[in-house]
Amino acid sequence: MDSRYRDRKTLKSYFQRGDSPTEDQFAELIDSVTNIHEDGKVTATASDGVRLFPAGKSGVAATVFTDDPDQGGSEPLWRIALDGENGLRIQDDKGKTVLTIDRDRNVTVEGTLKAAGYLSGKDGEEESPGSGILKIKADGLWHDLPVEDAAGQPADRCRMYRLSVCYLNRHSRTYSACEAVASHSQGRKRRVRSSRKHWWGWSGRVRIRWQRTGGKIRLQIRSRWTESGAEAIYCRIETLWEL
Repeated sequence: MDSRYRDRKTLKSYFQRGDSPTEDQFAELIDSVTNIHEDGKVTATASDGVRLFPAGKSGVAATVFTDDPDQGGSEPLWRIALDGENGLRIQDDKGKTVLTIDRDRNVTVEGTLKAAGYLSGKDGEEESPGSGILKIKADGLWHDLPVEDAAGQPADRCRMYRLSVCYLNRHSRTYSACEAVASHSQGRKRRVRSSRKHWWGWSGRVRIRWQRTGGKIRLQIRSRWTESGAEAIYCRIETLWEL
């Protein structure tokens, strides 16, 4: 800890009844208190709450430690920083970015994403109750699967996925299964291979496709039609490779 700083007990001892604090003791009191003008990198307002902004060119606005770093021996665990395009970054103890959120609301995770649920843009609820299985509404509409652009992944890679799909209608006791492999090479050569896919179209009650909009690609799934009593499509996705 900086030798100028004193704890509360020490500072209070300077101001006992009958004592006359010295110039040095007043200096210690001033140095032990945060100075808004010099140290005011963190302030709070009624509208913004706590305000954070980088103090230097590193872009780091906040750092999390396990213990008081001024006591020595405590290394940074996490850092909150801004990148060159004002995106928000979460960095680990080695300064490597773990998560990035850009101004277009895209979230990029540098690692394995684990989630308890997903919500598609078409109100098709998808959930993974601890087993890695997604639940998608069987409403005949296309729903984005949580890979590629929907997961903030760039299209300039080569990826292959295995999909294990089950369609369920409890009312009619209808059950339909589908296995498929979907792949692409840098956004091109998009393929979906399945024993349910034929030259004339798909058999069964599930459809899978690639959809490209601009430079972004999405892997989508839907039920063949809207069927009375249709409950859901259950889907498990495995990444076979990513190059």
